[in-house]
Amino acid sequence: MKKQVLIYIAIVVIAIGAIGGGFYLYQSNTKKPEPTPVVVESTPSATWENNILTYNGKDGVTAEDLIKQVATITKDQYGMVASINGVAATGNQYWQFNINGASSNEGAGTYITKSTETITWQLSSF
Repeated sequence: MKKQVLIYIAIVVIAIGAIGGGFYLYQSNTKKPEPTPVVVESTPSATWENNILTYNGKDGVTAEDLIKQVATITKDQYGMVASINGVAATGNQYWQFNINGASSNEGAGTYITKSTETITWQLSSF
């Protein structure tokens, strides 16, 4: 009788071990979902010195969208930038849009910037 109880206990322990081991193997072989990367959009940095605004481009974003993130602008009736940070172009002045130091041949609203570019706005006269 004592021998049968020990055999019974041994069978139960082996069964529990087999079930636990099988569950462990199943869990270790189950593919776990990859964590979803978190994308943090950052506001571009800019400098505003002597009424000259400078900021870096960002791949795939227009120069106009970027300036709206770093400065306060107003536009005239033709859609041109009329003032930046409260400084208005008056008389024969206009806000010149430069890419890497050269005047742009395209408007800021359609020009798609690159992260390697430096965008500058400064008052110019015609």
